[in-house]
Amino acid sequence: MTDSTKHGAEGSINSARLAALLDKLVAIDLDLKPIYKVGEEAPLVVVTADAIAQACDVLHSAIADVRNIIQEVDGLLYRPGDASARRKSP
Repeated sequence: MTDSTKHGAEGSINSARLAALLDKLVAIDLDLKPIYKVGEEAPLVVVTADAIAQACDVLHSAIADVRNIIQEVDGLLYRPGDASARRKSP
């Protein structure tokens, strides 16, 4: 069985998963943009603590997604038993 068949659709690294991650990051950017628009001529926008908390929740979710993707990539690149997995620590 190949690695691509070992991973289910929801566990595989694919464009839909990466697009979902990008959507989360864009949502965070849009939610927090009124805060960091320093030096731009823009109307004053008040962002509530609740909006910031929600953006932080999405950011934590995105970080978890990135961590999972990295672990999957590492698992594909360095499977136990492969010669490449036996590299020496620095």
